[in-house]
Amino acid sequence: MNQGNDTILAPPPSVSRGSTKPTALKELPHSSVAPDKEAILEKLPEHLLQDAEKTAKWRLAIWFEDWTLWAWQVPSGIAVGTALAFHRGVGFSWYAPVLMLVGILSLLSGGRLDRARLRLAVGLFGVATVCFGLLVLTGGYPVVVLGLVAAVLAALGTGIVPCAFRSQADTAVRLGVTVALVGGVCLAMGNALNADVFVAGLQLGILATSLGAVNSLRDMARDRQSGRKTLTVRFGVPAGRYQVALLCLIPYTMNLCWAFSSAWGAALLPLLSLPLAAWIIRGVNLYAPGPMFNAIRPWAVSLYLAFTVLLTAGFLL
Repeated sequence: MNQGNDTILAPPPSVSRGSTKPTALKELPHSSVAPDKEAILEKLPEHLLQDAEKTAKWRLAIWFEDWTLWAWQVPSGIAVGTALAFHRGVGFSWYAPVLMLVGILSLLSGGRLDRARLRLAVGLFGVATVCFGLLVLTGGYPVVVLGLVAAVLAALGTGIVPCAFRSQADTAVRLGVTVALVGGVCLAMGNALNADVFVAGLQLGILATSLGAVNSLRDMARDRQSGRKTLTVRFGVPAGRYQVALLCLIPYTMNLCWAFSSAWGAALLPLLSLPLAAWIIRGVNLYAPGPMFNAIRPWAVSLYLAFTVLLTAGFLL
């Protein structure tokens, strides 16, 4: 039996032992040991330029998505609050929203600067002080308090919260900022706080937290290693996907409140942004958590801005 196997595995008689050695690369036809260095060097500047452009676009996308989402919440909350007050039939008071917008953006920008840019930070804080001082002189104490609270929460973010609970704190901060901004503008326009203020503020706040839910799915492995207790880490990827879907769809179900109050523009116009929400939900279910989710994050910010613009237009109609 062993002899038969040896016979089968043995090389044929026509093949000598010397011919079984591997052939050197230089002996193969149409082969080259060294690559064409000149061709690579000619194309290298073009590749480097393309990589630099991609890097610049990537950095711009990161800046647009993460850093400025707090700043986007400020004008969006003020715009929705102003439109809501206008929808109630209150006369438009331009100074309060403008002063509140400039003041809070100055606080946000100054709070993000380091010591190397201390002069610019001091100047921005000075602008914020002037704006809020004018609001105090006109009797806008409630809007000053709410504006300062919103700005401090947005500037600090969740840096003072332990890493394990930073995701929950981020959600609470985003919800509180939008409710405070919408309510502050309505107070400045001479309206009392009521359910409409909280509905509009929560709609914007819930959409603002959808980006954090996408980030939690993307960073699930890193969050688990660092001890960050996000919903995705605790309950798995399916729970994270359900979280993204709920955060994208709940604001649309809250439009029923505007339908019951006969604000049909605010109830129907935001539905035009629903395809963006569907695309985000499809993306988080189509890809496994990881770097691919970086392509979904700009759409989450776009959904927030589109919903804000359409809701504001609906109140003004």
